[in-house]
Amino acid sequence: MENLRRTTWLLTVIMLLCSIAFPAAAEEEMQFLSIVAVEDETVWIHTSHGLVPFDEAGRQAGTALYPGADCYAIGPDGHIYYSIEGDIFEYDRDGTELDKWETPIDNFTKILVNDTYIIIMGDEEYGAIHKENHRLKSGVVEGMQDIGFYNENSFVLLQEGIASLLVQIDCNTLEDIALAPLSHYDGIAFSSEHEGCYVYFKDSIHFLRSLDETVNTYMTLQSDAYIYDMCIGEGTIYILTDEGLEIHARKAEVAKTKVLTIYAGLMWSNTTTFQKAIQIFTQRHPEYEVKLTDSVLAEKLNTDLMANAPGYDLMVLEGNNSAMVKASGILAELSENKVITENIDQYLEMPFLWESDGRLYGVPVHVSPFGFKISKALYEQAGLEIERDWTWEDFYALKDAAWENGLMLTSGDRYWQVFRRQYESVYCDYIMGEANYETDAFRMLVTLWSNLEAEEMIAPLANSNILMQYDSMAPVLQNDAKSRGTIFIGMPTLDGEYATPIYMSALYANRHSEHADAAIEFLEIYSSAEVQYESQNMIFLPELENYAEYKWWEMLDTVPTEENMELWKHFLSTGKLFERNMEFDQNIAQLVNALLAERMTIDEFISEVQERADLMVGE
Repeated sequence: MENLRRTTWLLTVIMLLCSIAFPAAAEEEMQFLSIVAVEDETVWIHTSHGLVPFDEAGRQAGTALYPGADCYAIGPDGHIYYSIEGDIFEYDRDGTELDKWETPIDNFTKILVNDTYIIIMGDEEYGAIHKENHRLKSGVVEGMQDIGFYNENSFVLLQEGIASLLVQIDCNTLEDIALAPLSHYDGIAFSSEHEGCYVYFKDSIHFLRSLDETVNTYMTLQSDAYIYDMCIGEGTIYILTDEGLEIHARKAEVAKTKVLTIYAGLMWSNTTTFQKAIQIFTQRHPEYEVKLTDSVLAEKLNTDLMANAPGYDLMVLEGNNSAMVKASGILAELSENKVITENIDQYLEMPFLWESDGRLYGVPVHVSPFGFKISKALYEQAGLEIERDWTWEDFYALKDAAWENGLMLTSGDRYWQVFRRQYESVYCDYIMGEANYETDAFRMLVTLWSNLEAEEMIAPLANSNILMQYDSMAPVLQNDAKSRGTIFIGMPTLDGEYATPIYMSALYANRHSEHADAAIEFLEIYSSAEVQYESQNMIFLPELENYAEYKWWEMLDTVPTEENMELWKHFLSTGKLFERNMEFDQNIAQLVNALLAERMTIDEFISEVQERADLMVGE
């Protein structure tokens, strides 16, 4: 890609065909900018000298053509196209100008040509020119990384944002045809419409058979070189790296005879940890395709699991449904798996990964400790001093500070989750059939919260007119401008003990699956430090410098500080997993409404909650 203009390296053309290198043929130093095309045994390279052909022996096979152009393309008829300041010229091999397309765009960084269209990419512009009638259809998009023809009448655009997005676009109308969310990638390459798309990042190449399928790892360069461009030939892959040009024989594709399905894995498909784990697993087991599926309604999930339906080899479960599945007995118990337990032993202290009886079911994917936070400016304005071991009584007393500043204390819902999550994570264990609400602690919390409701100190959710917000504490890791302006307080102590409610998404294996052994091996891979150090937003391991994102954090000045990490460790080490029963939540909401409407007393409320909880756990 043309952003290679910003990169300078010594002339070293290293062509690796089946791991055999050959020397560069150019006599003078030149910069390699992109691979334009491959014709039979000739590789056309856009260099600082112009468009230069090289043969498979690494020798320059001809003189540099059309020097000074912004970018080049070679059409299916062999004609050469080049662009200067937004205009495109077509020449035959005899040097005769055949056509010219003038555009209002200042500069192109890439052009590609087929029989009907020229597709173009500028700094922010993209589009297609109809070769015959010269009509240009163009648009503007931020974060554009690459373009490539998908078929005769459409192309794909790789757009970079929070992650990468691959968009198929109609050449004639520029309407979107299909979208594929991906992890972070730098560029794309196509061999043919029917074969699929190759995407690359750093030293790895991945393969996407179609836009509605999962990305699979194709190969990783042994040289650890950084890939800047690549082109797919008949039986060869040409790769331009920061060390030169590499040529690799294309791998004979191993037939995928088995499918390992990860239920609810689709929403995690663009995470680097999932991509890395899939890469390692499929390299070990090329006969496997790893398929990520979307989530389904709880009723269907329960029915499918009871019937041992296919498609649930592995499952990403959250606190909303994990208790139900754990109680079903379908999950593999992992506490005797030495690989997984030794991997987890390297993690920061997270006692909530284990059940109360010592069983281990899941490997964490994402962890959100919950608690209270407040802006530093408001904290100082209100003159607050909140200790880490504050109590619920301290929390209640803050209503005066909220009132003095024209605010409500916090926001909440009719499920009363703000305190229930903490209480239930300590006093309830749905897996063991325990749910105890007839305690002094629960009575204290219900009394306190109902009083705040009566005093109109609890705002509706999403109301910003509050002193402190109940939210995830995970942003403490980001160390960006927003988190630096926030004080992450956490939860009040309960019965004199720290108890941080944890909402967790975790990866579980189905012990009844026909691929159970493969599923557990995938968990072994996913839980490994090799995979976890690829994480972009979750820190489970203590050595920050080992994370792949560390240099990026340094560049953005967002490396978590010692204070950030100390807080994160505190939230994790005091963590208590909370798991919800959605039907029970609805029952609670009905009872809360009755209590606040004074249709029942607090004693009656607690008694009714206990009765419905007993029904829930089967007592």
